[in-house]
Amino acid sequence: MTANATPEPEDRRILPKTTGPLWAIHHWLNGITPKTRRFDKLISCLQFRLSHGRWPGRRQTLQDALLALKVGDEILSPDRVRTTDKELAKGFIEEHTGPGLAVPTIAVLRSKQEASACAFPRRCVIKPTHSSGSVIIRRDGEPVNIDQITGWFDHNYYRVWREANYRDLAPKVIVEPVVFDADPNTELKVFCHQGRVKAIKCYLGAPDNTTSMLYTAAWQPLHATLGTPVSPKIRARPEILERIVGIAEKLAAPFGLVRVDFYWRGKELFVGELTHVDHNATGQIFPPEATDRVSRLILDPV
Repeated sequence: MTANATPEPEDRRILPKTTGPLWAIHHWLNGITPKTRRFDKLISCLQFRLSHGRWPGRRQTLQDALLALKVGDEILSPDRVRTTDKELAKGFIEEHTGPGLAVPTIAVLRSKQEASACAFPRRCVIKPTHSSGSVIIRRDGEPVNIDQITGWFDHNYYRVWREANYRDLAPKVIVEPVVFDADPNTELKVFCHQGRVKAIKCYLGAPDNTTSMLYTAAWQPLHATLGTPVSPKIRARPEILERIVGIAEKLAAPFGLVRVDFYWRGKELFVGELTHVDHNATGQIFPPEATDRVSRLILDPV
């Protein structure tokens, strides 16, 4: 069988190179060091150094704040861990915003046997609930790679990137409808700090040539972005922007720093998930000279 696999939104980005002798040392250390919080911090700081060319803590940037969250105690709070699980997050979303906003669930597969026996709909999204960056989008009955799906049950995302909120998640596979034709231009990534919306990332472009722009909560373009090239065009303000901001702030209230992910088209809206460590704290702000400006906007108290 072959798979019609498309990267999740989190993978439409400019990633740091993870090859070369220094990254080889990282991969070796990651494999042999104990899976404890002390070594999580060591490995995560090394990832940061290799990605940003400096050690963390020497600047007050968004990436430094994300790393501090990743290696601190807060990342293991019950709400952080619960909302990392793509199935359990839906209950959290409905508890805080009411029914109908979470992306609907077609099925949750809890074993390799259930996955192997599943009659997947001709049109659906298939992804592990306990990982990030893996997804199959089935648009019209394309063959599904069952080996790929059952392989997800053996994967522990924490062991790859040391994001401890993933460490103890039960392996499951969730099946969902294709929302808004899985168009990246319907995605909004809403960065919240201390319960307030600070910046909104909006995509623009084809899936294989995606750009994005960060906007303020009032939809003023920042001419900067995270993880992709900066869009040369300005997107029109969503007509339901105030509703988006209100929902995001309800979901962000229990957390210090969090990203709330939406799918939006016209007046239609779904909450996709909550992301706790954007780009694993390795993502770049573009252009680089906007790093301090964007970081102040997101992190400074209002």
